[in-house]
Amino acid sequence: AISPPPRDAAAATRSVTTYGAKCDGKKDDTAAIRAALNAAQPGGTITFPAGKTCKITDELRPKAGTTLQGS
Repeated sequence: AISPPPRDAAAATRSVTTYGAKCDGKKDDTAAIRAALNAAQPGGTITFPAGKTCKITDELRPKAGTTLQGS
C-alpha cells in the first residue's frame, strides 16, 4: 500500500516519486501515479522525473485542469 504524504492545499505541484513511483521502466508505477493524480488540487501540476520511464499498466484520468509535466 502506498502512503501518500499529507495533503497540502497550498502545494500546487506534486511529484509522482513522492507517491512511490520508481520510474525505472520495470516496476508498475500506475498506483503511485494515480495517487498523485488523486491528490492534485484544481489547476495543479503533476511532475514526472526527467530521463526516466514510468511503467503504466492501466488507464489514468487526470482531473480537469491538471497539468502533467515531464521530459
